[in-house]
Amino acid sequence: MALKLSIFVMFLCVLFRFGMVCQAYGNITGSTVSPLRRVLLLGDSNIFGTLGKQVEHAIRLHGYEVIRFGKPTSGMARPDFFDWTQAGPELVHKYRPDIVIIMFGGNDGQRLAPYLSAGRWIPWDREKQWRAEYGARIVQLAQLLRGSGRQVWFLSPTNRRPPKAREKMRRIMDVQRDVLRNLKDVRWLDVFSLSSDETGAYLSRVPTSHGRWVPARRRDGIHLTEEGGRVVSERIVGRLTRNFHELDAATTADLRASSGTGDLFCPRYGTALLSGKNGSPSPNLSAFRHCRPQACEKSGLGLGLTCPGGN
Repeated sequence: MALKLSIFVMFLCVLFRFGMVCQAYGNITGSTVSPLRRVLLLGDSNIFGTLGKQVEHAIRLHGYEVIRFGKPTSGMARPDFFDWTQAGPELVHKYRPDIVIIMFGGNDGQRLAPYLSAGRWIPWDREKQWRAEYGARIVQLAQLLRGSGRQVWFLSPTNRRPPKAREKMRRIMDVQRDVLRNLKDVRWLDVFSLSSDETGAYLSRVPTSHGRWVPARRRDGIHLTEEGGRVVSERIVGRLTRNFHELDAATTADLRASSGTGDLFCPRYGTALLSGKNGSPSPNLSAFRHCRPQACEKSGLGLGLTCPGGN
């Protein structure tokens, strides 16, 4: 009977994506049903295109729900074109992710446009001033995305063929790494090295699953091909998910310590898990169908249920 119930609840978890109810069920029964954690994947043309699609797919294979949004040619240099300090928090508010991953910098090797119309542009060749302003923008965005305990990952720009562009990426990476180093719940990943070959040069060719070597870059020497995106995304996601699992373990421990784990309540439909025969938990199908469990904002942890309007 217990085995049948476990299979039934796992079916509901997959069908309705009620991750936190599945987590609660696992805590009550001691089973290994995992929560479906939500990842928000943001960035420039790399995330909009091949690399972003490959990263999204690879993260999903690890059991995470992924929402991806990419804006080609965007970054932190030109808020007059696209302002991530406005768009990022709006997307976080809309999707309520557990983890945010954002990648940009490839378009930032230029003068910095002011945030206020009355401000002044900062030329690329005024390096000290440029570094200070760019770093301040990165910190501001990180804090906005993090909120009250959400994990945020910044991915650096990729390595690339054009020498001038490659040199610009080094300054951008230096600033990103330095200003994010000590921010709580914010981490930085060096994708420049993950998109390089064993000699440190930009990754130009990769083997297919059949052992045939094919181009890893498109004609611009920057953007990745399908095969190049597959290889680099595997490297990226391998690094990310190791840390995701550490976060999941910490969250699970916090939930198990909470006394309210088994008392999930949905207005109009009651508790999500009812007491069945012999004291075993029984899913309340009405609550499952009509309510959407989400993590509480407090410290990025906790447990709560919110119901959409209507039936």
